[in-house]
This record gives sequence, structure tokens and C-alpha cells, in this order.
Amino acid sequence: ARKATGVLAPLVPKVSVIIPAWNEEVGILRTVKSVLNNGYDNFQVIVVNDGSTDASDALMKGFLARMSHKYPERAKKLVYIYQENGGKGKALNTGIKQADGEIILTMDADSELEKNALAKLVRYYADPLIMAVVGHVRVGNTKTLVGLAQHLEYYFGFYNKRGHAIMGAEYIFGGACASFRRSVFEEIGLFDEKNKTEDIEMSMRLRYHGFRCTYAEDVICHTEGASDFRGLIEQRVRWKKGRFDTFIKYRTMFLSTEEPHNFFLSFFVLPFSLLAEIQLIFEPIAITILVTYSIITQEFLSLAVGIL
Repeated sequence: ARKATGVLAPLVPKVSVIIPAWNEEVGILRTVKSVLNNGYDNFQVIVVNDGSTDASDALMKGFLARMSHKYPERAKKLVYIYQENGGKGKALNTGIKQADGEIILTMDADSELEKNALAKLVRYYADPLIMAVVGHVRVGNTKTLVGLAQHLEYYFGFYNKRGHAIMGAEYIFGGACASFRRSVFEEIGLFDEKNKTEDIEMSMRLRYHGFRCTYAEDVICHTEGASDFRGLIEQRVRWKKGRFDTFIKYRTMFLSTEEPHNFFLSFFVLPFSLLAEIQLIFEPIAITILVTYSIITQEFLSLAVGIL
């Protein structure tokens, strides 16, 4: 819309930021503050505590009480809900039902938005055809080997998102920083509470119905990756299981020529992703064979090239 002067009016839709939390006493307040102090005025924060057994409930209630006393107007933008444990998908759906913003942004409770991320995010929705936008996630804990490995993984993964976005084929909107128009949930329903990776399922559902989505490189969110190898393995097993379940559910998108489905996504991105998942299953066997071959033959060039 333009003002009477003919100058383009700023785009300031209301953004509802939903933060599902389960036993996140360490980072929950830091996450909430990163939204409250982000520099964008037309927003609300909805924290859904999904039956936590740690001190996060007391921390949130204490923080809300202090906010109400010192900054009453600011406190009105913060909604806190405690519910019985039902999983992340259910917590997200609870938040969506309470939200009144035009844009819904989901965040993990161990993440932080960079300054002005919300203002940058809403610019992408100036295009009325854009229905969902995924932000750029960076791993914050890089002082350990596990953290550094995840940092590099995220770096290359989000680099690939640039190409996918250009071709209109991005299909993974991670829960750490994913946004949607509210109308999306009204048209295709809320998050799947049974899927272990509700964010990937929702992303695929968007693409299945032909919604236009994109990647916002300048909307930056810092997250805490898995802190040790055991946590990393448990996280990735859950991700792989959820992704396979999602691929099976939307299997008709593979090599699909139907009009709502993106050609590059159906014929290149999805098949390649499935191939990569299958390769990962057999990779330990292949590595074992390669190492054994190198030891027996005393020919280590192949092993060195493989490592490189």
C-alpha cells in the first residue's frame, strides 16, 4: 500500500513467534529475549512448555512477573502456556491456535535470533505468492569436535539451499527458524503430531500442494547443536526415521509430472536426497572394505583420496 505522498509504506505484518520447549532451562530465557529485543514492534511471543520437569516453568513464570512489573506493555506481547507433555508437534499446534499474527515463525528453545531478523523476514512476504520462508541457521557451540562438525555441516547445507531456492525446490524448513503465512495452516492443516520430524513433514506438505517457498539468507538464527556424540547419534537417527516416513507419505512427488509439483524438486532434489540416505546406510560397510583393502594391499592412496 502507498501513502498519500506516493511513498511505499513499510511492510509491518504481525509476527507470532512460537517457541515449543521441553526441559530447556539453560537457554529458554535467552531465546525469548532475542525475540523481545529484536527491533521489530508488531509481534507476539508464545512459549509453550511441553510438560518440562526441569526449572524452565519457574524461570518463565518469574521472567513474566518481572516483565509485567517493569515493562507492562512489553509483557503483553509474551504469552506463556504450560501443558502436559505431548511432543513438539502438539506444542507447536497449541501455539498456532493461540497466535493472532499474519506470519507464524517457529523457533527452537535453544536458539537466538540475530538483531533485526524479524524486520528482514517480513520483507520476503511482500511477494503475495510466498507462503513460507526458512531462515539461515548457524550452530553456536563450535568449541568441541562435535560442534565444529555440525557447524560445517550446516554451512554446506545452507549453501545448497541457495541453489534450491533459486530453482524453487527447497523442501526442508527446519524448526529452528521456519516461518509460514497463517493461511497455510488454515488451508492444509496443522503440524503432524505423529511424525518424528514434524518440520520436514510440513515442508513436504507445502511442496505437495504447490505452495511457493523460499530461503532467507539474511534472516539469521543461532542454535545449539548436539553437545556430544551420543546426543548427535540419537538426533540423527530420529531425523532419518522422520525423513523416511515423510518420503513414504509423499512418495508420489518423486519423478512427478503433476502441475503443482516443482520439476527440479521431483526429478533431482528428492531422488538425490533419497540416494544420499541409502548411501549413508551402507557407508560403514564401504568404509570397512576400503580400510581392509588398504591394509592388505599396503596401497593407501585410495584411502587418502576417500578421506580427502
